[in-house]
Amino acid sequence: MTILSLNNAMSRLEKLEILLNKIEREFTDIYVAAAEAVKKKRVRKYVFRSSEKVFWTVIGKEGKEYITTSWVREGNIIYACSCPDYLFHAMLKTRAEKINRRNFCYHIVARIISEINELRRDLGHKYNESALPTIIRLDERSIKTFLKRFT
Repeated sequence: MTILSLNNAMSRLEKLEILLNKIEREFTDIYVAAAEAVKKKRVRKYVFRSSEKVFWTVIGKEGKEYITTSWVREGNIIYACSCPDYLFHAMLKTRAEKINRRNFCYHIVARIISEINELRRDLGHKYNESALPTIIRLDERSIKTFLKRFT
């Protein structure tokens, strides 16, 4: 890890830990469902070898796999998920319903738990081995086949 990427990893870890603590306090039911998904090894991280493209997925309670994605905007980490719960709560609720609106589902929270543990491991901090994502490495030509599963 370079110094720059080390600083980025430490910053991301700090932001994710703050976010997870807030979710655990304010949305306990979602946190518990996410922790259960992590415990059952339902968080997967697909890494495509030649490009190092990465897709995070979480297998839902009904066995369907959902893609989670993230990006940074104005210093904040933003997440999205392909599940119906995320679509409803984060995308479809109106401003009048904003009080009950949330920007995440338990799939995103499960990913955050696994991502935190992965970052802690990579930085040499204490982490929970059983909370790491399952890493699946695929050839680059598998991307189209992989993505077709979600359409």
